[in-house]
Amino acid sequence: MQPCLSVVIATHNGSATLERALSSVAAQTPTPEIIVVDDGSDPEERAETASLLDRYPSAKSVFLPKPSGGPAVPRNEGVGRLATGDLLVFLDDDDEMLPGAVSQFLTAGA
Repeated sequence: MQPCLSVVIATHNGSATLERALSSVAAQTPTPEIIVVDDGSDPEERAETASLLDRYPSAKSVFLPKPSGGPAVPRNEGVGRLATGDLLVFLDDDDEMLPGAVSQFLTAGA
């Protein structure tokens, strides 16, 4: 049986670039589990992120109600609260997953 992959995307005031990251992950075959963790964004940014996530209904999300804790905090929260995959990949809101990446990760992890 092939392992499952969870992609945890950390964001902090990054709604302007988050869509590119989300679409690059959603376009993968097979589609991985997508988890977005907002690490204490400003209220306006948080609303933009929530609106963006409405376009990706399969994406799970966590909004941390505190000041930003740096990149490790949202990654740990995403893994600890929501990730169910056998393998993990971490992205930031300004990253993009290359086509075929999930397939290669799953092949390497099998």
